[in-house]
Amino acid sequence: MLKEEEARERLRKHNDERGYSEQSPVVAALYTVFESTGDEARFYRGVLSGSAEAIGRVKTRARMDPSAFNLRLHRSLGHAQRSIR
Repeated sequence: MLKEEEARERLRKHNDERGYSEQSPVVAALYTVFESTGDEARFYRGVLSGSAEAIGRVKTRARMDPSAFNLRLHRSLGHAQRSIR
């Protein structure tokens, strides 16, 4: 449990260092998009998380190159997480 929280804190710090803001219109749009997908992928406080398969489906729907982002797989959590600006 401690490793999980440490990983989340590192991602939050990473986002803060890059100017992440919950008040951003882009962030508001991302919340809307991920709430409407009905998939296992979740977006919260600048972190996209979910199973590798769910993240893969999101990337496919967005017509992204599968290698476009380097996802961090947290084995203890059993899902991938990626910070988003």
